[in-house]
Amino acid sequence: MCHAYTIANHHYCYQCNQARANLPACASAVSFVALAVKGEQLARDLWVYKNRWSPAARTRPQLGLAALLWRWLAHHEECLATAAGVNKFPVVTTVPSTTGREEHPLDAIVGTVIGATAERFRPLLHPGARNDDDREFSAKRFDVDTPAQAVNTTPVLLIDDTFTSGAHAQSAAARLIDASYGPVAILCIGRHFNRNPKGKEFRDDAERYYRDALRLGWDWSRCCLCSQ
Repeated sequence: MCHAYTIANHHYCYQCNQARANLPACASAVSFVALAVKGEQLARDLWVYKNRWSPAARTRPQLGLAALLWRWLAHHEECLATAAGVNKFPVVTTVPSTTGREEHPLDAIVGTVIGATAERFRPLLHPGARNDDDREFSAKRFDVDTPAQAVNTTPVLLIDDTFTSGAHAQSAAARLIDASYGPVAILCIGRHFNRNPKGKEFRDDAERYYRDALRLGWDWSRCCLCSQ
């Protein structure tokens, strides 16, 4: 489901098993623009664009990520909608930060820079009562602001920058569904990937997965949904 590697005879990783246990409370579909390999360019840009103290240092990766996301949406938003069982996403929102960051650059990218999402963007979510364990699924992690003009049961495209365990994104999706939005599909720019996890059995499978990805290569006409 999260397009990561698994070990031995496991069909799903721990986080995906957790998401499956909470269906249909979780997202109907999940997709990613690319692997964000720890130590490589995309992973670095996804950190710099929101964490560097200098606005000038953040600008270049912000514009680059906006261009990357905009082009991916032009090619593959339809793939994600099909996987979620809808024709289109009338509403687009983002997964908010739970670290206290007041203004998240992803909101500006999705709500202002990218023409394909700007008119559909609604800042529906904000941090809720439970933020004690970022790695665990909980619909209480976020609260929903429902504008008076909003129509519930509306399909939502939920965008995040980085997918690590999926706890944040799936918790946000669950909160939207609990508020009667949906179906909800998750799109993350980078699927965080660590080539050197703890444990030899994990490292071997991670390296095998990484090499397979390199052999597959990059093609704008292919996403992790339409290539299946």
